[in-house]
Amino acid sequence: LTLTLTRCVIPPHEHRYVTCFVSPTAMQTYFATFEANVELGTVPATKQLSFDLMAEGTLPHVVIKPMSRNEEGMPQLNFPKLLVGRSARQQLTLKNEGVLPATVSVSQPTVPGPFSCLLCGQSVSLPSMGEQTVDVVFKPLAAGLVESVINISVHHNDFENFPLTLKAEGHMQQVACSRSH
Repeated sequence: LTLTLTRCVIPPHEHRYVTCFVSPTAMQTYFATFEANVELGTVPATKQLSFDLMAEGTLPHVVIKPMSRNEEGMPQLNFPKLLVGRSARQQLTLKNEGVLPATVSVSQPTVPGPFSCLLCGQSVSLPSMGEQTVDVVFKPLAAGLVESVINISVHHNDFENFPLTLKAEGHMQQVACSRSH
């Protein structure tokens, strides 16, 4: 990290602002020293200003809540057992807990099925500490266990691309009729 300013004239009783930028190339901590020297300065205590600078490389980071995990440790959203023809809605919250703005893409396989998500196929931008609620709907088409996947990816962060498994069960209500004479 290098900053060089060749010359800046500051008249007596005035000041100048200096803006420092960093363009990190890795997720690490960067250190530098800022030095300002007074040309022809004669007082040792005031002829030099020096202080340390620190910056950290970071990536956009988004957390999904609520989140349970399956046996393999992968994120999973579980729906309650539901009658065929009815629907249930679960909400996910995408929260940007990082210091950078984050853009999140949500996608689902194109095969129609019992799960739907209004945000699927779209991207949403989240400011630092911002959040977005995502509705996922399960509407069973037949009785039985079903699973699907929603892919969630954070742009500019290859470490935050993961599948979210959707798991549910549809069932048919058993009806018994008796006839009396």
